[in-house]
Amino acid sequence: MLHFISAHLIYFIGTPRTQNSVTMEDGHRLTEPMLKKALARSLDLQDSDKIDVVSFDVSEGASKGDNFACVMKACSVKAKINGKEEEHHFMVKCYPMNELRVKFLKDSGLFEREIKVYMELMPALRKLDSDILLPKVPYGSSEEGVLFMENLKKSGFNIKDRGTSTKPSIL
Repeated sequence: MLHFISAHLIYFIGTPRTQNSVTMEDGHRLTEPMLKKALARSLDLQDSDKIDVVSFDVSEGASKGDNFACVMKACSVKAKINGKEEEHHFMVKCYPMNELRVKFLKDSGLFEREIKVYMELMPALRKLDSDILLPKVPYGSSEEGVLFMENLKKSGFNIKDRGTSTKPSIL
């Protein structure tokens, strides 16, 4: 309970705001080396040096307030891989730009546990049931504050509006 209260205090006290008090999360922490690691692992390449990032675009990956402590970014990457230009799309959960919130995430271990769930538990669930819809997660690092996931929106997946149904099949 204390972590919950602390997170909300950090969120409301330590977050930059606009004039109408809507929380803003401008900027991102994504770097070319992170993108190369995510691409290499998603393509089962042993060497990220064979990847040349041509360009990348980062935009909001979720509506404001959809995430508890981190932020979601949508990332499109154009890269030359073994000489061939390709485009790849990720959803990236990352540390916020606010250092107080980052400190909370590091001290509480929340993000580190989330990375373990995505990178260890979800692949095990996928082995048990291949029909389950889970994103592939090629790269995560609590030190760098990133968790790269397959962008399921590119496959037609959309999140239903929370609260429009209580039926599990619709949620």
